[in-house]
Amino acid sequence: MTDIVGLLPMLIFGGIAVVIIGMVFSFKNWTH
Repeated sequence: MTDIVGLLPMLIFGGIAVVIIGMVFSFKNWTH
C-alpha cells in the first residue's frame, strides 16, 4: 500500500496551488 502520510502533504499543497491559480485566473478575468 502507498504511503498515505507521505502523500498527504502533496495533496494539500496541490489543493492550495489549484485554489491560488483559480483565484489569480479569476482576478485577471475580473480586472480584464
